[in-house]
Amino acid sequence: MTDPQLVQSYRCLGLAVGASLAEVKTAYRRLARQCHPDLHPNDPRSHAQFIALQQAYRYLLDHLTENQTVPPPEVHLRVEVRRRPAPEPGPPLTPEERHLKHKFQVQWRTFLEQERFARAVALLETLRQRFPQDPDIPTWQAQTYQRWGRTLIDQGQWDKARACLKKALRLDPHNHLLWQEVNREFIRLDQRINKY
Repeated sequence: MTDPQLVQSYRCLGLAVGASLAEVKTAYRRLARQCHPDLHPNDPRSHAQFIALQQAYRYLLDHLTENQTVPPPEVHLRVEVRRRPAPEPGPPLTPEERHLKHKFQVQWRTFLEQERFARAVALLETLRQRFPQDPDIPTWQAQTYQRWGRTLIDQGQWDKARACLKKALRLDPHNHLLWQEVNREFIRLDQRINKY
């Protein structure tokens, strides 16, 4: 039978029962940075959350030091993964529409080079409203968020970087090259977080 305090400690750290000692330490560092009372001096909830986090962490350290591993409870789950179908291509663009799209694309690339990501997002949103069925636009949007996430990692804005990278994957879920790039960024993000 699983110890209820052990289960609660894992939950407090946002982990499944049976997570390794390394996972416990990583989760604790990440959460401690988010709710540290020094970052939220006027928020009593943050202080209480930080204390609960420390108690859970200490309990898990004591328990994992003794046993090294905690077998996860037996749970039988059936997981079904569904992929959204790729969007249907719309009607072909007229020469005027192709010219307009090209002008937007040139401006978008300029914004990316200048790291003006918010402007690039707004520009692509306008283009997407104009050409909702164009398959290139979600790809450009995803590339924008992926580049923005990379820059935010370099700036140490890890939560925002994670949100941008996730959005990139949602915008263009069928792009395998994008998934590889975003995966590299997530690995780099985790390495940066674990450094501190």
